[in-house]
Amino acid sequence: MKLYWGPHSNVKSQTGNLRIVYYNDPVNNSDVWCNLGITEGPVGTATGTGYVVSSALAFSDHFVTLATIDFENTPLPVELLTFTGAALADVIELNWLTATEINSSHFVVEKSLDGLTFSELNQVLAQGSTSGTTPYH
Repeated sequence: MKLYWGPHSNVKSQTGNLRIVYYNDPVNNSDVWCNLGITEGPVGTATGTGYVVSSALAFSDHFVTLATIDFENTPLPVELLTFTGAALADVIELNWLTATEINSSHFVVEKSLDGLTFSELNQVLAQGSTSGTTPYH
């Protein structure tokens, strides 16, 4: 998973403090945020653009976001509710649902054969700004 930020993403942290985190306990409703681990980055600047990469993929039933290590300021303007993938014949079908989006432009769908090197397959236009759930395919 590669999460990007841009100049309008409100990143307020030093980029070295950024992490990809997921909400681990939806059954018991406890506040348990866990670090997915970063395999690349953060690359970029807080006032410009950048990204972080995690090769961990076992999070499809959890909320995922970009956060700081001190859990102040969550800079990514997209709240991801679900993300799933399924093998269908010779393609992979990806589906995700966002809860809210603030100034989001697009999602970049990438592939990797080794979990380290990625290449872009497609870009999916985002809603821009919305407070309602949005499905993507």
